[in-house]
Amino acid sequence: MLRSLIVFCLSRRPLVLTAFAAFVGIGVFAFSAMNIEAYPDPAPPIIEIIAQWPDSRRRRSSVT
Repeated sequence: MLRSLIVFCLSRRPLVLTAFAAFVGIGVFAFSAMNIEAYPDPAPPIIEIIAQWPDSRRRRSSVT
């Protein structure tokens, strides 16, 4: 079966190349027409956590 597909493609190269170019063209058009919100955000979330404990100011001031 694979051999017959290869023989068909090699015997009709212009048809295969035209179909390939049509699929690539349709893919490029679909990619350009797609809404940008459909893509995930590649940047990881950035979280900043500030933790304070009781008497933290007294300890810092006594150290300096």
